Amino acid sequence: TDTPGRRADAGMLWGTLVHGLLEHAMRHKTATRDDLRRLAMWLTIEQPELRTVIDLALDTVEAVSGAAFWKEARASVECHEETPFGMRVEGGAATKLLTGAIDLVYRTDDGWHLLDYKTDTHGLDADLRTKYGPQIDAYEKAWSRIAEAKVMTTLVPTKKTDGA
Repeated sequence: TDTPGRRADAGMLWGTLVHGLLEHAMRHKTATRDDLRRLAMWLTIEQPELRTVIDLALDTVEAVSGAAFWKEARASVECHEETPFGMRVEGGAATKLLTGAIDLVYRTDDGWHLLDYKTDTHGLDADLRTKYGPQIDAYEKAWSRIAEAKVMTTLVPTKKTDGA
């Protein structure tokens, strides 16, 4: 059923598709829309229901790639896409292992910029911060420990071009 919670362009599968396309578009600066379409077909081979929203996913990537941070990341001396990390967190009753994948992190003269794409919401910045604050704070703490440098974080809501 095509309800807001069960639409093809909602949920984890949609997020995985858009993240995969954004990663490829950032990593491969000469990738064309046709290149990304071929990748989208491959990424949706086991989820054919997503093929109906490939154009919307490509439009989303195109919109995100027009942002100022995208140009800054491409021009940076060091940029990493979908970067996995793991670190031990001491304290409390037990030692924990914090793991994650940072969507985009790049270095500029004033430090590292860490971005986390959010494909499941189009909320206000305050709403995003409330919902995802602990996650982005943990990522910031981890990256600043790894990089031993100042880190600035941003949550990036991806905007679908169909008005949804």
